[in-house]
Amino acid sequence: MQPDSTTTYVLEQTICGNVSWDTVTVIVSGVGIGSYTKDGNGITLYPNPATNTLYIESSTKILQVMISDILGNEILKQHPYNYTPTVDLSGLGEGMYFVKIVNDKGIIVRKFLKE
Repeated sequence: MQPDSTTTYVLEQTICGNVSWDTVTVIVSGVGIGSYTKDGNGITLYPNPATNTLYIESSTKILQVMISDILGNEILKQHPYNYTPTVDLSGLGEGMYFVKIVNDKGIIVRKFLKE
């Protein structure tokens, strides 16, 4: 399966000679696999995990980018007002962080790993 893909399976079960079928849908959503695209908000975040630079792409202009640690402490904030901002992560230690992206469609929060 590819990241951010949906696959439907049909399962067959036999109990005491009675056969039944059911449908199961599996949704795969990736993190830490190179890029992360999600929702109808048109946001792409890559690479994940990141080393020194985090790239963001959006179908609408990004108004604000905020990085916070896992405790919710704001680490960095910028107002790029463009479609493809980059975020310098060189001052951050290794670990998990959250990026809050504000665009014309709303507020999107994604997690990423810093290596």
